[in-house]
Amino acid sequence: MVKDPSPSVKKFIGDTLGICYDHIYPVLVQRSSPDLKIPFFSLIRDTLSYRWTYFFPTLVPQAQTATEELIAKRLDQIIQSIGHSLQEPDLELFRYNLTTLSIWNEKHFLYSKISGKVVTQFMTVILQVLVGKAHELHREEMGRALHEMAAIHYVQFRTLFLSDFLQSNFPSIPHDQRNSLLTKFSGEKLQRTTRDETEGIDLPSFTLVLNNFIGDLRHFNFLDECRRLAMSPPQ
Repeated sequence: MVKDPSPSVKKFIGDTLGICYDHIYPVLVQRSSPDLKIPFFSLIRDTLSYRWTYFFPTLVPQAQTATEELIAKRLDQIIQSIGHSLQEPDLELFRYNLTTLSIWNEKHFLYSKISGKVVTQFMTVILQVLVGKAHELHREEMGRALHEMAAIHYVQFRTLFLSDFLQSNFPSIPHDQRNSLLTKFSGEKLQRTTRDETEGIDLPSFTLVLNNFIGDLRHFNFLDECRRLAMSPPQ
């Protein structure tokens, strides 16, 4: 139904999303088994892919069948549910929804349409997963997704986001080690996509620097944990 472009089925989109997020999702989110989660998110992927103008009504002149407030609420629920799924341990669900984000961004430039706060939350989750080695089989996909998100405002990514991420998630890592990590994304050897550094860097260069960043961060975090363990009083 959501793939049908005819206006006659458009009126069902709001009701479909209402059933999904008011009744089905609250049950699914409590389940550890992913058996129904992939079909659920398959519907959500297709809904946003094929009904993009439903969520961004200013792109079309005709009136919408749902209020702008309700549309914004449903879009927020979709984005938040995707973000929550990336924090779950299931590898298949993680891969599926990471791919979903890439599809939406490639087709509709998702990351430039949603708020910077939401993009920051996505980048934080992906970096946490990378550092924690939770889904190493999809390290390449995570690097590509992070590159797409960072490319929206690359200077902010390397000057603000990374600093805030380290301070919030690894506050006890020494200052000089945090500075060493941050300089990896601002070195002169990075191959930029253009001469204007605000345009970011190409994917191969970003991937190389990201892998070095993650490796060093894991090492510094391990040293910090050992240091704190040595300083803790004996039981």
